Amino acid sequence: MTQPPGTGTLGEQLAALRRQVAELSRKSPAMPACRAALSASVALSSRGSSAPGTWLAREDPLGWFTAASPSCITIGLDGYYQLCYHSSTGGLVSGANAASKILRNGTVVNANSIASDLVVSSAASEGCIQNCFRARVPLAAGDKIYWNNYVSAAGATLAATSFTIPTEVTVQSPSPRAHRAAGTYCLAPSRQHPRRRLSPDPR
Repeated sequence: MTQPPGTGTLGEQLAALRRQVAELSRKSPAMPACRAALSASVALSSRGSSAPGTWLAREDPLGWFTAASPSCITIGLDGYYQLCYHSSTGGLVSGANAASKILRNGTVVNANSIASDLVVSSAASEGCIQNCFRARVPLAAGDKIYWNNYVSAAGATLAATSFTIPTEVTVQSPSPRAHRAAGTYCLAPSRQHPRRRLSPDPR
C-alpha cells in the first residue's frame, strides 16, 4: 500500500485523529469570572467615590475579589475580559448627572478609567440606571480593577438593588481563546492541535 502523505503511518495518523476527536468532545472548562455586589445602599458624595459601601463576592471561584477600602478585583490570568459595572443611583433631582466608571490599577478617574457611563436624572423612582461596559479589554495577571460613582448634586444614594436588580461589578472571560497564558485555562483544542486531513487510499 502506498504510504499516505503527512507525518507517520496511516495507523499513526488515525490514532492522532482519534485523540483530536476525544479532545474536542471534552467538556470545556469554566471561564474565569468574578462578580461582586453592594451589600447595602450607601450615600454618595458629589466628589466621587470608589467602590462606596460594603461589597461582597457573589461569584469568585478563583479568589480574585478583595473586600477593602476600596474593594477591588485582581486579575489572575493574562487575557481579554468583558467588564461590566451595573449600578442604580437614587435621590437625584431632575437634570442632575450620575456617572460610573471602571478603572485599572488605580482610582484616579482622569488617569485610570477604562470604561464609563453617564445618565441624566429624570427623578424616576427607579433611579439613574448606569451600565458601565467594555466588551473586550486586554488585562494582565496582577492588574487591579476598581469601580467608581459620581453625582453632580448632594443627597444621592447608591442603591444595593433597584426593582430586585443588584448593583454589581463583573469581570468575565468571553472564551478559552481569550487567554494567552498557560495553566488552568488554555487555548481551545482546535488551536492546540491543528487538524490534518487524511488523504484517501490511492489504490
